[in-house]
Amino acid sequence: MRILSPLFAVLLSAPFFAFAVPASTEAPAAASVSPAVVSAAEGFTVPSGKELEALQLEVRALIKILEEYHYNRDAVRPASYSEVIPNTLRAFDGQKLFFLGSDLAELQEKNRPESLYWNLTAMGRLDPAFEIFALYQKRVRERITWVKARLPGDIDLTANETYELDRRELDWPADAAAADALWERRLKFEILQEVLNKKTMDEARVTVGKRYDRLGRNSDDFAAGDVTEAFLSAISGLYDPHSTYFSPDTYEDFGINIRLQLFGVGALLGIEDDICVLKEIIPGGPADLGRQLPPAAGISASEASFIASKLAASTSSGHIFSAIPILRNSAIRRISPSRSAFRSL
Repeated sequence: MRILSPLFAVLLSAPFFAFAVPASTEAPAAASVSPAVVSAAEGFTVPSGKELEALQLEVRALIKILEEYHYNRDAVRPASYSEVIPNTLRAFDGQKLFFLGSDLAELQEKNRPESLYWNLTAMGRLDPAFEIFALYQKRVRERITWVKARLPGDIDLTANETYELDRRELDWPADAAAADALWERRLKFEILQEVLNKKTMDEARVTVGKRYDRLGRNSDDFAAGDVTEAFLSAISGLYDPHSTYFSPDTYEDFGINIRLQLFGVGALLGIEDDICVLKEIIPGGPADLGRQLPPAAGISASEASFIASKLAASTSSGHIFSAIPILRNSAIRRISPSRSAFRSL
């Protein structure tokens, strides 16, 4: 069937994994995203044209496969889709820190279960996913602005207050006032952590400020595939907690973990103050044999580009590490010389 061309599934005895792979299948001509969603996603490129059509085709294919082949298919009905919106919010904000209870109520009102189900099965519409992520980015930016404004002020660490470390089972703060009260306690907790690590109050403020600078950069570094993966995993999770959707990047990582094999240049890398640092060169690997990477060195973007080009020409495996600081999720990326797309390590 042509519908399986961009998507294939592996059915295990209980869990269900759906893997999206690139495809050239022609998709339906009609594909659009609400203008409100496009305008709301300030730091995020909402897909359009053929990219959006391909994603919509994946949505319809995934739901069709789940409904026809999942062992628990009879348990899921259109009404079950009431859990898709809250589960997608949890995918981005698992600790219930950024979204508001009013956000959840508004999104659920706009996306009633039956309407959501038919929009997804008939048209593969991903508007709710992009709207949720646009709102997430907005809330993150607002909170970072609040933190940066609050940090220079007086922070009283002598008050008898508590902060719940694990908020996964708690509710989102009801409104902006409740969120500010929550973040007042969280900020004190983070400052106190740094003070207990032998830092002065000024040093603690600087450290916490940098942490939220990184958070802002990371939230701007999501791709359409990341957002789609979170949304479709919320749908597949309706069938059972162990069923999930894998984007091509996640599927590649999954394969690496299963095979316990990874072709690289033989270098142990880490992140220090948003700079990729070479911790150790593995003896006998391409980096050791090539003698091009000095140990314990910080790698700038320009240096990483030069190293990548040199190692690409000399590494027979065809895969190299491109060590560029402040990459998506502050992680090191793996790149193939024949492709420009980054893959998570």
